[in-house]
Amino acid sequence: MTALGYGIWYHLLGKYPVTKVGPVLLLLPVTSIIGSVVLLDEKLTWVEMLGAAIVIVGVWFVTSHRQPA
Repeated sequence: MTALGYGIWYHLLGKYPVTKVGPVLLLLPVTSIIGSVVLLDEKLTWVEMLGAAIVIVGVWFVTSHRQPA
């Protein structure tokens, strides 16, 4: 899943500036967990769900709270 995630990220880097694509890389751990549950039938624990929620909130915070120029 990590290799697929990086492949998608590099593809997006070819089309968009890094400032727009950067937050996608921060979601790579979450998408890797989702992929392991869906594709590999692994069990999802509450600790992993909590970690995914923290990552998503962190990405939202970084992308929505910008410093004025």
